Amino acid sequence: MNMASASRDSEYHPWDRCDEQPCRYSYSQDPDWLADMADAQANRDFHRKLWKLFRHRSLLETTPDEELEKYKVKFARCQRIMAKREQILVEIRASRLRRRRETGTPPQYKTAMTEAEIKALRDAIMKKLQDVDEMKGRTETKSW
Repeated sequence: MNMASASRDSEYHPWDRCDEQPCRYSYSQDPDWLADMADAQANRDFHRKLWKLFRHRSLLETTPDEELEKYKVKFARCQRIMAKREQILVEIRASRLRRRRETGTPPQYKTAMTEAEIKALRDAIMKKLQDVDEMKGRTETKSW
């Protein structure tokens, strides 16, 4: 870590690895997501329980009030993250793809099967199922 990044540790998130801001190594630049990741890094148990309580509101009834207050202050951020989750996921996927390209390990894309390939695969599977049924003495086969 160079001196410039060491002097700004308290100003930015601890996992920032570069002098560019926003850090290009962050999967997302969303401020709510970054704050959530900082919480996760600071206290993994707190972070897990926060999201558990946020997603399962019935658990709020069994959580003591004094403990509940520290989680409730984060619920607004959780709600904003959920509202932006598709945008954040797109940003994360793009960031991962960029990183893989930079390191020389591009992802292997699976191409979609054509209708003919799907039919051929389905026919082959049905043939195997019929063979198994015949071996077991069954005469009925299901049509998919």
